[in-house]
Amino acid sequence: MMFPVETGLEFSGQAGEINNERHQMENLNLPVRNVFGVAGNKVQLPCDIQAPANDRVIMVLWFKGDVGSAIYNWLIIRSFDVRGSRDFSNAGLWSSPAALGGRAFFVYATTPAHLSIDRLEPGDEGMYRCRVDYEDSPTIHQNVNLTIIVSPQRPIIRDHSSRNITHIKETFNEGSDVHLRCETRGGRPLPRLTWYLENAVIDDSYHYDDKAGLTINLLNYPKIGRQHLDARLICQANNTNLVPPQTNLVILDINLKPLFVKILTKESKVFVDKKYAVECSTIGSRPAAIMSWWKNNKQITEVVQNYPTENNQSISILEFVPSIDDDGKYLTCRAENPSIHDSILEDKWRLDVQYQPVVTLRMGVTLNPDDIKEGDDVYFECIVKANPKAYKLAWFKDDKELKNNATAGIVLSDRSLVLQSLARTSAGEYKCLAANSEGKTASNIVKLQVMYTPVCKDGKSEVVVGALKQETVSLVCAVESHPEPLTFQWTFNNSGELVEVPQSRYIHVSPSEKSHSATETMKEYQQYHGSRLNYTPATEMDYGTVACRATNQVGRQLMPCLFQVIAAGRPYPLHNCTAREMSNSIESEEYLTKSSSGLLVRCLEGYDGGLPIYSYQLEVTGDEDENRIILNRTVKAGPLGATFEITELAAGRSYRLFIYAVNNKGRSEPTILEPVTLKGVAMYTTGNKQQDDDDDEDEELETKGQMMRNVSNR
Repeated sequence: MMFPVETGLEFSGQAGEINNERHQMENLNLPVRNVFGVAGNKVQLPCDIQAPANDRVIMVLWFKGDVGSAIYNWLIIRSFDVRGSRDFSNAGLWSSPAALGGRAFFVYATTPAHLSIDRLEPGDEGMYRCRVDYEDSPTIHQNVNLTIIVSPQRPIIRDHSSRNITHIKETFNEGSDVHLRCETRGGRPLPRLTWYLENAVIDDSYHYDDKAGLTINLLNYPKIGRQHLDARLICQANNTNLVPPQTNLVILDINLKPLFVKILTKESKVFVDKKYAVECSTIGSRPAAIMSWWKNNKQITEVVQNYPTENNQSISILEFVPSIDDDGKYLTCRAENPSIHDSILEDKWRLDVQYQPVVTLRMGVTLNPDDIKEGDDVYFECIVKANPKAYKLAWFKDDKELKNNATAGIVLSDRSLVLQSLARTSAGEYKCLAANSEGKTASNIVKLQVMYTPVCKDGKSEVVVGALKQETVSLVCAVESHPEPLTFQWTFNNSGELVEVPQSRYIHVSPSEKSHSATETMKEYQQYHGSRLNYTPATEMDYGTVACRATNQVGRQLMPCLFQVIAAGRPYPLHNCTAREMSNSIESEEYLTKSSSGLLVRCLEGYDGGLPIYSYQLEVTGDEDENRIILNRTVKAGPLGATFEITELAAGRSYRLFIYAVNNKGRSEPTILEPVTLKGVAMYTTGNKQQDDDDDEDEELETKGQMMRNVSNR
């Protein structure tokens, strides 16, 4: 039971008594009970008031004073005085306003009884004495030493920049160190300052700053991880177990690195120009990871779709079309938390891109393609880029495949073509072709140009040209060369005398210029470089050999182009012509008759005019057609002379046959068979003419022989 200590009761009669006892108590050797109280809280000072048998308490007095002090400045506090009955309900209560005032209560119903003091103040500290008076028994004294403990202020938590971060969520990066400062002011005795991670002590190394009046604990906690997410860092200040410690805390908000990243759709092989959707996944980052795609350390920004994080997993899909250049490169998926500088994780995929060969042909790098001459060696390099590897490599010149032929100077190796001792025929368009399982590809064309001295066109180094006296013929010196000729030289040789023809007598002929020669031989030369000489023999001495040489930057033509200028004209008429009506019998070993009716016409050559006869012509006219040519036939000259087979003639009609020999000067006068009628087996011949005609023929043959002898003598 507790009685409030009343203020206002007077105990003046007892004051002197108490005062007189003061000196007596100084020498009492009493035990001391130590009691601790916390400022601002309540304390209980014990006092045993248990009375001996057959006795009773009549007064309890409390005194406060400093032990050993020379000045007895005691404040006498009489809690209650009961004489007579044990009914304490009529007890008088008084508390000194100068001491405890209304904060004190005496509680007698407990064992032991105690003086309860509320709202303790530091000034309440000291030695307290409890005096108990009994009705019959001697007075007893009990000493209580009250120590007042002052709690420290609530701690303050600061970051490295001294910012107060108490009771907030502070963000840190995974793997970083936590540097925090906890400080508290005051406290008696000085407090302990301890750091806790949740319920575990992690740092109790505090120190005192007397000048600032602070207790400080600097926390250095290394490498926090994802297990610390939302954990509490608690700073606790404590100097007694009587009251709970003063605490404050920081909640750890942690940026987390990605745990892993993986490309989910790696294929062993991909094909060029085919579209692929490449998927990449990452988990563990907080906040969500930034995902990106890279190819050989160059970021890909096109056609990338990133999806929102779900269940702590992030997805990125790249639409990717491989190219040939991607073969062997690495496609990389990267995940990173931008708040953490070393948080990048990568997964790489080495691309195996399948494609048909890419083929490039080039001439050897040490060669000058504009300075290659006959006799040089050249080589070509075929650069093949293919996946899978090419299983075939072929070489072509002018679309014709080349084979290895060391004898001909053609040497094929793995990726090169060597041409040894070049000839001018080696010039042309070269290419190579490679094939693999994806297809085959031909390279670009490299044109090989071989420089060589001029040579006569198509190897025609000698041409026979027939001319009559005072007839002008065009001699075209057509040559092949690379580069084109710079100059031409004409010479004339007659009976061993070599004469150079003045330049004013001949002109240059370009490939596009039309030849003005009337002969077929001259027309063949119009597409080549050359020189044209208009030559007119005037006397027998002007017949002979005309030579032409061309010179280009490589050199002078070794073998000249020769023109044998001879006295010549049109051929003489054919003779001994016969026309035999054909039957089913074999006429000779050379001629087989036809089953249908017709004519077999044969003639002998006369003098060829000094030039080879190259064809024979037959024209047929009919009396009923007013001598209009109804049939025209041409055959090439051969060793058997002029022979014609005619099956288009009708039986019973009369025809006239005109037969000619042809050389470069034109055709001869006609030999005429008439009349010719198909009636059965018969022969028509020119032998029925008069003897004068025979004599004329003999004279012409003699003239022909004389001309040939003249040519041979020259």
